[in-house]
Amino acid sequence: MLRTKDYWYVYDYTSFKKVTPDQVSVVDANPENPGTKPTERMITLTTCEPKYGTPVLRWIAYGKLKYWAKVSDGVPAELTHQGANGAVQFINNGKQSPASKLPSLIPVVIASLIVYAILFILAALLWRWPLRRKIRDGEVKRPTASIYGGY
Repeated sequence: MLRTKDYWYVYDYTSFKKVTPDQVSVVDANPENPGTKPTERMITLTTCEPKYGTPVLRWIAYGKLKYWAKVSDGVPAELTHQGANGAVQFINNGKQSPASKLPSLIPVVIASLIVYAILFILAALLWRWPLRRKIRDGEVKRPTASIYGGY
């Protein structure tokens, strides 16, 4: 299902395949027969694998257009159901994540930055600054290990 400013586009999932990144024909207008004119309205969704590395494979999912409707006509039936009182409710099959329950992530980001700054300052005091230096044989020595690298 896809929503634009003015329309809902509802697709039926048809198939998927895994291909190497060099196989670009999977995104042709007619991916089942590359180079020919399309005979149906389709959608192609792609993603890469592995998730956070150099792509080795691409997952390709296809769908055929079932129907389209104006946004002003309401939400498609595939996304809603009627409750006991007859009110239309959105379908949510999964649990809501803790992050989605927050009105904004700004306080979380600010708190994380403050914690990071405190830990950074403490680490700097303990490892790099003169408070931790030791005097050996009449000269000041720094610790040999540091989370910042070097000594």
